[in-house]
Amino acid sequence: MNNNCHYFENLFIDYINETLSKKDNLFCKEHLSTCNICKLNPMFLEISSNWKKLDKWSDISPSKNFMAKLQHEIVLLEEKRRVLWFKLDNLFSFVKIPIMSILLILFSITNNFVETNTKTVSLRDQGEIIQENVKKISELKVNDLLLGLKTIYKTGENK
Repeated sequence: MNNNCHYFENLFIDYINETLSKKDNLFCKEHLSTCNICKLNPMFLEISSNWKKLDKWSDISPSKNFMAKLQHEIVLLEEKRRVLWFKLDNLFSFVKIPIMSILLILFSITNNFVETNTKTVSLRDQGEIIQENVKKISELKVNDLLLGLKTIYKTGENK
């Protein structure tokens, strides 16, 4: 293929549509008459043939009652959709009660499980330890008290 063939290839669809300028249209006619490669190219031949067949077709207009039939079909489809949703809604209304019952039972079981596995901590023992620490601190001198508070504060930060 030479440059003329590439140029023709780019113009081919417009040539078939007859939308080319006079200059390009003349170029395509001359090129097809002189270039056997493009003239016998199966793709160009098939497209040309199909295009000519399409030109012969007449416009087909829809029947007079086409819109009425279409609207009737739309109404029927919408009615089928409504019936389907109604059936699904009824199905789920029967399913809702058992599902809610199962969820309530599961909630009760898990709530009971959490309650039985909790550990009770007595603060009384903790209170005695704190009172012992307070007694020890009160026995210290003021400087020792400040040093102790710093120590307690630092150990509290580390936890």
